Amino acid sequence: MSKKSENYMAQGIAIGIALGVALGLVLFPENVAIGIGLGLALGVSIGAGLEKEAEKIKRDEIEGL
Repeated sequence: MSKKSENYMAQGIAIGIALGVALGLVLFPENVAIGIGLGLALGVSIGAGLEKEAEKIKRDEIEGL
C-alpha cells in the first residue's frame, strides 16, 4: 500500500470514528462500541472511496493535458 493510500485510509478511519461515536451515542447509548465498530467499517469504505476519487481526478488531469 502506498503512502497516499495510507493517508486516505487514515482520513477515512478518522471520519468513521467520529461518525461512529456520534451514531453510537444516538443510536446505541448503552453500547457505544457497536457504533464505533460500524463507524470504522464506514470509515474504511470512505477512505477507499476518497482514494479512488483522487486517482480518478489525477487521471483526468493527466489525460486533459
